[in-house]
Amino acid sequence: ELSDFTGNGVALLGISAGALSAQNLGGTIHVDRSLFILGQRGLLPVVITDGKGQVTLPIRQGLAGMSFFAQAVMVDPLQASGYALTNGEQITVCP
Repeated sequence: ELSDFTGNGVALLGISAGALSAQNLGGTIHVDRSLFILGQRGLLPVVITDGKGQVTLPIRQGLAGMSFFAQAVMVDPLQASGYALTNGEQITVCP
């Protein structure tokens, strides 16, 4: 679940095989775009309604024990940069 956004819109979720720490879009980007694994151009659109959105991802066989890194961004005119970023999260696939 993506939450704590302001209002409605579409967030872009990036899931990467590697972590990163780079300043951009008014915050810290925690996913390595060169290692994105999902969606066109590595970004998966997620509809945000009343500040929340959900995404379900298929887990393929053989991924148990692997870690991925996720972060979402959404246009937010209330932010000084014009964008809202989620925290970066590490996801480990359990068997």
